Amino acid sequence: FYDASQRIAASSATVMTIAATDEIDLAATALDFNGNVDVSGTTTLNAKLTVTSASEELADFYSTDTDAYIRLRDSNDSLYISSDNGVASFGGSTGATATNLNVSLTSGAVGIGTISPSGTFDAQNNQNNTSHFYFRNTDTTDTSSRSYLNIISGDRTFQLGAINADHAYINAPSGANLYFQDGGTTNMTIEADGTVNVGGDWLDVADGVTTIGGTDTSQLRFLNGAGALRAFLTLATA
Repeated sequence: FYDASQRIAASSATVMTIAATDEIDLAATALDFNGNVDVSGTTTLNAKLTVTSASEELADFYSTDTDAYIRLRDSNDSLYISSDNGVASFGGSTGATATNLNVSLTSGAVGIGTISPSGTFDAQNNQNNTSHFYFRNTDTTDTSSRSYLNIISGDRTFQLGAINADHAYINAPSGANLYFQDGGTTNMTIEADGTVNVGGDWLDVADGVTTIGGTDTSQLRFLNGAGALRAFLTLATA
């Protein structure tokens, strides 16, 4: 079948062309293509299905159900890409499930182990055992190789770091105090100058001077150099 505006024709020994000026409506229970299909107006068939267009939207897969998915599989496993009630889900199960990687289509929040992330990134593991989360730099050839977890609020960055030379660091922003809390109550503070407050009592180790409880002369102080105030405490076995 062939005319100027609509045609089904074998343009060569290996390619069949179906063309129309408006649209092509194929009504069938199933369409079976034993070969490569190209939707572009060209005859460069590089894969089983090739879609080429100047339009940003290359394909539209629509389900009237509240859950839709596309299945990609090999001879062993299947990957499902799902849209499920406002959640984009990627993984080995259909729909939004805790075993998949889930992204909220409204907020962009990412959930691993949950379909309802409580924040921008929420990773959960519900098991009666220890949960491990790893951030790795796998290089072991250089002692300066390092890995940092950076937690940023505004222009302040808090760092947890590990260096291959058997060093670990906790790094607070310059000039900021480091707080240790229990239920929102501060039990210990390391101030920017290195002063330590434990349970409301001060422990200050600076410039070779150890002060417990404050700087008043009624307090216990240890000095390693000459000073007007000295106290010595010796612990010995019997």
